[in-house]
Amino acid sequence: VPTTDPAAPKPIWKGYHVYSYPSAPRGGDRVVLVEDFFGWAKTITVADKAGASKRVRIDPEHRFVDPRLSPGGQYVAVYDRAGPDAPADLMVLDTGSGKEVFGFHTENQSLGGFLWLDERRLGFVFVPQAAAAGEQHLAVVDVGKQPLSVEHPFVAKVGESIQMPSASRDGKQIVYVQGGSAIAVIDTTTWSRKAFPIPGSAAWPTLSPDGAQVVFESNRGGNTDVAALALASGELKRLTQGRGDERLPQF
Repeated sequence: VPTTDPAAPKPIWKGYHVYSYPSAPRGGDRVVLVEDFFGWAKTITVADKAGASKRVRIDPEHRFVDPRLSPGGQYVAVYDRAGPDAPADLMVLDTGSGKEVFGFHTENQSLGGFLWLDERRLGFVFVPQAAAAGEQHLAVVDVGKQPLSVEHPFVAKVGESIQMPSASRDGKQIVYVQGGSAIAVIDTTTWSRKAFPIPGSAAWPTLSPDGAQVVFESNRGGNTDVAALALASGELKRLTQGRGDERLPQF
């Protein structure tokens, strides 16, 4: 709501239509968003907390979805569609130069979610073309290292999908939804996994800053609430309960 109150918080960005979800890196000193010029062009725009913004990429045809900045803000990863109905590729840009430093193209492959482990390492989920029975791989690439090398440190069992992954602040844990009805946590030092069954269905898990708890969307019988999972004990606690839907919990 517009206000003339000088004490009111000032927006860090004002402009045209924001397309898909903006996001902030760990530390929250800037935000990345996709700006839509009324369908004529899309941008990837980075704004800092002082209100200074920069359009890292402008394209009249491509659709950019769900951009995410690396910790420190040097790189931005984003789903990149060549057109409205095209499959989504994964693209990483250097926010200083605007140049593409990594691209993962999905010809005959299935791309899932992606996340930043640290300032340069990006994790992403995909099914390789030659994968037996379509098992999902969690791959990791250091986008600041040449030549680029994609590692496959974790492979899900057949039938156990990796959905909606996110990383802890120190990058030592990855949490994701396993098959819709379990929360799984990967230790990235050993790449071992522990799963926690969840009543009903779960979505969009997020680790607490200390890595001890996970909050997530919990759906039991058609209502979406926010719940918390204590990793040490496996204890579940519903944080909201009402007729409305609470979504996308964050710490």
